Amino acid sequence: MRLRLSIPILAVLVLLVGPNAIRLSLADTHLDEIRAKAEQGDANAEGALCLMYYQDRESTHDYHNALKWCRRAAEQGLAEAQYRIAMMYKIGQGTVQDDTEAALWFRQSAEQGHAEAQYQLGKMYALGEGVAQDYVEAEKWIRKSAVQGNVKGQYGLGFLYADGKGVTEDYREAAKWFHKAAEQGLAEAQYNLSVLYYEGQGVPQDYSESEKWVRKAAEQGFSWAQNNLGKLYYRGQGVALNYIEAAKWFRKAAAQGVAEAQYNLGLIYARGEGVAAQDYHEAEKWWSKAAAQGNIEAEKDLKILQAQKRSTIEVVAGFTIWAAVGLGIRWLLFGRI
Repeated sequence: MRLRLSIPILAVLVLLVGPNAIRLSLADTHLDEIRAKAEQGDANAEGALCLMYYQDRESTHDYHNALKWCRRAAEQGLAEAQYRIAMMYKIGQGTVQDDTEAALWFRQSAEQGHAEAQYQLGKMYALGEGVAQDYVEAEKWIRKSAVQGNVKGQYGLGFLYADGKGVTEDYREAAKWFHKAAEQGLAEAQYNLSVLYYEGQGVPQDYSESEKWVRKAAEQGFSWAQNNLGKLYYRGQGVALNYIEAAKWFRKAAAQGVAEAQYNLGLIYARGEGVAAQDYHEAEKWWSKAAAQGNIEAEKDLKILQAQKRSTIEVVAGFTIWAAVGLGIRWLLFGRI
């Protein structure tokens, strides 16, 4: 199993939405009255219009007007509006995409204690987007977000500890923050926490705990968790050995394009474990998909399989069979799953 630190939540943009972010009761106030207050320079009303235009579910989002009203509210110091305008610059909604401008507005919001803005600013420092890359600054802002309970901040801080970026590598601290985010239901954190339990890094090795957390992530559709749950079923670690369940979870992950899962599913078909019958055509199909993504083991076994197809097919009593002794030895020696 591997800790998938190459695809952290740090690299994912998730927009915070919620009608209560602006402290104004839209249910009790007529839209015309809100607009009138906004035209008079009321920051909360300006922020409310920003949110209404941005989140309008009855029609096409009007990012142009959202940007207009967010800017007015942001310039008056409304933290939520500063965060919103930063996100619009970051994504390029209603304006040209501009990381530098996004970082400026994230900072203004973050300095007022906006947890999501703190996380986003930390992420920009970690990735060097709109600012010079600086993991120490990244850790500073992501920690501020994490201690406020922001789930992405908690996951991001766990990632920094696991990867030793901006802080000394510390798997115990990584596990602590992944656990906080995992308890809030973040699939990526559940997956990474599972890996730490599997490897015994920062926590006592515990296959049952590993299975518990990887299942939670897998059931949310997280592809690498689905692949790892398949491995646990195949190996009988934390769960009873069950090739049918292994094949089921490998298939889910393979369908989402995980090369390792595609290879594993091909191996399942080649061995005839957990599937209706041994099927080299299916094995070749899935290994081809994995090999196309650069999976080295798939490339090796695919070459062996295709060589066998070309040179060692025998016809006995009118039936075509596979003379797959070489393949069998290869699979017996291979223990990736």
